[in-house]
Amino acid sequence: MSIINKLRKNSTIRETEVLTDSKFFSAKDMIQTPVPMINVALSGSLDGGLTPGLTVFAGPSKHFKTAFAMLLAKSFMEKYPDAAILFYDSEFGAPAGYFKSFGIDTDRVIHTPITDIEQLKHDIMSQINNLERDEHVIIIVDSIGNLASRKEVEDALEGKTFKARVIADKKPLDKNIAEFNISPECKKWKAGKLIDTLAMKKGDTFYLTWCMKEKQKVVMQIVDEASLEEIKTRQLALINSRLAKDGLEGYIDTVDGKKVLFTVYATYWSQANQLKPGQLVQIFSPSEKGKAPQSIVLKVVSQKNRGTYGSGFNEVMLETTKDSDSIILSKFENIQGTHLVPLLKAE
Repeated sequence: MSIINKLRKNSTIRETEVLTDSKFFSAKDMIQTPVPMINVALSGSLDGGLTPGLTVFAGPSKHFKTAFAMLLAKSFMEKYPDAAILFYDSEFGAPAGYFKSFGIDTDRVIHTPITDIEQLKHDIMSQINNLERDEHVIIIVDSIGNLASRKEVEDALEGKTFKARVIADKKPLDKNIAEFNISPECKKWKAGKLIDTLAMKKGDTFYLTWCMKEKQKVVMQIVDEASLEEIKTRQLALINSRLAKDGLEGYIDTVDGKKVLFTVYATYWSQANQLKPGQLVQIFSPSEKGKAPQSIVLKVVSQKNRGTYGSGFNEVMLETTKDSDSIILSKFENIQGTHLVPLLKAE
């Protein structure tokens, strides 16, 4: 027995053969499509087409990747009337009507829904191992890019991770899909209420608050659109409560007689914009160690926001009610951390 025959006989793989007799290279199969340029792209020849092996269509969403796969499948089934399509589906974006629009007989399509890469791997190997060499099957996976690992799926079901496209002003902020980790302290909002578990499915839109921790996006708050108004109301109440106690932070710019120019930091632009002429306010000096802050009541003369879009710092012109107050306030000029507390609204 020659060494060639010995090696072929000792192989545990049934398809092992001398290269010149190998079924993998001795017979060429070419599935020509009705679109010449696709044939060129697939094989380099106008009268070429799909060849056995792996063909991958890659591109952004809504760029006809599934349509290309359908075109190839239709051409394959026209050449082999006994052929079948094994369709692994992770996107559920190709209903029976989509197959029919390409002239594909849906009775010859096996639809297999999948949720993770391990599920696909195990099932596809089971199918391939039970097929004979001369049986005609075209396998479509729609899509590989949308498949997560089993651990990612389990984490998502347990509310630990998810993938999403980040949108800003109705446009994608990044062309890539981002992966998020949900913090154990994450607040979840639905329909204006805080809930313990938030179910998310593909296509849902949420508003996120996240931070970067060890190069990972960690979500601290997830909000649906129906909860935005409730959150805004709560935050405004919290801000107003804090401001009623601590006031608007800034500094006294100048004191000129009874006129006092107070600059409010841009952080408080929204509240400063609400100050009206005639309104009484109280200015507290910065606290000194061991001493209580001094306070003086003044009246608002005018206020103007200096930001380009009305969200910058505010210049508030005030007027003292006592001549002696001007002397005291002049000592606070340009001292950061002075607070202005609104007392009464103007009549």
